[in-house]
Amino acid sequence: DVGFTSDKLSDAAMEQLKKVGENERFFMWVHYTDPHADYLRHEDIESFGNNARALYDGEVAFTDKHVGRLLDFLQKQSWTNRTSIIVTSDHGEAFGDNGMWRHGFELWEVLVRVPLCIYVPGAPPKRIEPRRSLIDLVPTMLELLRLPIPKDDLSGQSLVPDIFHDKQPAPRDILIDMPAGPYNESRRAFIHGDLKLIISRDTHKELYDLAADP
Repeated sequence: DVGFTSDKLSDAAMEQLKKVGENERFFMWVHYTDPHADYLRHEDIESFGNNARALYDGEVAFTDKHVGRLLDFLQKQSWTNRTSIIVTSDHGEAFGDNGMWRHGFELWEVLVRVPLCIYVPGAPPKRIEPRRSLIDLVPTMLELLRLPIPKDDLSGQSLVPDIFHDKQPAPRDILIDMPAGPYNESRRAFIHGDLKLIISRDTHKELYDLAADP
């Protein structure tokens, strides 16, 4: 879809949130897709340039503007002090890194290391140094909503202890899985400390020291 959506998504989200009652619990997922090929220009966003990375940055700025509108709306609601907010992404984008463009074919850091910002009312602001995985989001959201977390058939660990703990949490191993598809071969990666092992087609192996070579 080459139509831009961030403005319309924020408008739709705000209309839905106007229906939330004072003591009503809710979960909302707003999936912004503009920072994604194909990249478009937006008249209300200053140009970053003409190459692909610059056009992508313009898409990020456009989406940032409309996410900001939604956050401004949330701040004005009576229930905002009981509302957690998570901002993240499912993948990054390559612009010639390792000879690759766009995404969906490899598990380089530029493609799998994504933003993860979690706001919980009452939690002090801080940066978590150890690596974490998006597989932890479901148990995190369940705990924030005070819903039971299935023990036997749900992967990941809640990040709520990380959010409220005063000290830096312990590191955990990270598993990344990209099954084979019509346009890509299978890839898996395992991160232990600063060591990252990438396995392609279940046969080819590459080992990286992320501290020395991110």
